[in-house]
Amino acid sequence: MIQFAFTHFSWFLLIIPLFLGLMIWDYFARKKMRKFLASDEHHELLFSKISVRKRRIRSAMALSSIVFLILALLGPEIGLRLQKVEREGLDIIIALDVSQSMLVNDVSPTRLERAKFEILRMIDEFSGDRVGLIAFAGAAKLQCPLTLDYSAAHTFLDVMNVGIIEKQGTNLSAAIDEAKRSFTEKGKQSRVLVLISDGEELEADAIESAQKAKSENITIHTLSVGTAVGAPVPVYDETGNLVEFKKDESEQTVTSRVNTAVMIGIARAGGGKHYSLSQTNFQKLYAEIQQAETGSISTHEYTDFENRFQWPLGLAFVLLVGEWLISTRRKDG
Repeated sequence: MIQFAFTHFSWFLLIIPLFLGLMIWDYFARKKMRKFLASDEHHELLFSKISVRKRRIRSAMALSSIVFLILALLGPEIGLRLQKVEREGLDIIIALDVSQSMLVNDVSPTRLERAKFEILRMIDEFSGDRVGLIAFAGAAKLQCPLTLDYSAAHTFLDVMNVGIIEKQGTNLSAAIDEAKRSFTEKGKQSRVLVLISDGEELEADAIESAQKAKSENITIHTLSVGTAVGAPVPVYDETGNLVEFKKDESEQTVTSRVNTAVMIGIARAGGGKHYSLSQTNFQKLYAEIQQAETGSISTHEYTDFENRFQWPLGLAFVLLVGEWLISTRRKDG
């Protein structure tokens, strides 16, 4: 495992393409100068003692020495062993509704995009807590297993869109059951599920699932997305263009409204609290989560990192000396 101690020196990497550009410029400048100094019939006579191959080798060695010098400056550190580390923290799974109704724009820009934006903010507040992500619609699927790698969680969240779950609908119970399976360590007090949806449950009774989760020491907090007034559910084609608005069996336009009562009921059954979607409420939710009893989290980390700048520095020195010792004259010259 390699990491760098002085990443703030990364801008020195710009020297590499700059030096490469100078080498290319020098090559064409020399070529132009040779044509200026001698005609084609005298060119071989004047420059026959110069080895083009050796000149290229010297240039490659010079460029490589600069690369290794910059690596030495960045301070490469080598992890000697992978060690199991115990730390205090929470296991938090965020289940996000990706059903078609989350495309409604009664919350700007849409329910789904606003929810993802606020989730990113909350993840950025985490410190030492493992986070996992579940996408659900008519079914639920774990997208990101519990991890301390928040940048990976960002990546998984970015691709959680409508259509990632083939079965449409809003099955809140499936999301809760998937979360129960996704918590890797049973019986911990530090397990939290954050359920984010417009609450338009169509598939199953989530209250019973929430009660069972609570009995397994999983606290469920809910965040409702949308307004009581609601808005029509848009239907898009494969290229992302609006085709029409969803219609019911009587060809009437379907208006999607947030079902706050369902979300409140799930939170109560799950021993947690309910909030409506907003930045302020996300902050309140995170504060509430942090009051939960933390537990011991097992993770593996590379330890005993040692700075090994001497290695690339030594290689750079060898290459510079080698470049200086190599003559560009032909052996038969």
